[in-house]
Amino acid sequence: FKTSLYTHFYSAITRFRHGIKIENPLMTEIKTLYKNTFNIMKKTSCIIEQRYNCQLSDDEIGYLALHLANSLEYMKKPLKTIVVCHGGIGASNLLVRKLTIQIPEIQIVSQETFLSIHEANLNEVEL
Repeated sequence: FKTSLYTHFYSAITRFRHGIKIENPLMTEIKTLYKNTFNIMKKTSCIIEQRYNCQLSDDEIGYLALHLANSLEYMKKPLKTIVVCHGGIGASNLLVRKLTIQIPEIQIVSQETFLSIHEANLNEVEL
């Protein structure tokens, strides 16, 4: 999110300084579907405008709102989790059940023992 937002801010400031105006064909949808997100970006864009002495158009702010909306949607995705339990398959299954009930934001991608953890693919695991 930070990288794409920074890139867009930088590009928007460059466009402003060179007098290049863009039109955002998604403005109606953005203001309808992401009204709150657009309003947040509109209010916070004044910080950038003051710092860089520029004026961001609503079209630019609309694109920035899409970056923020994308980030907020990404944050809703389940946290990929691995469960490591030494108590056997029954205890592990019970632990997984309790975890998914108590913490619905997680997605159990693997159940491992202390002995098998070294064989697990940890590249996709976030917790």
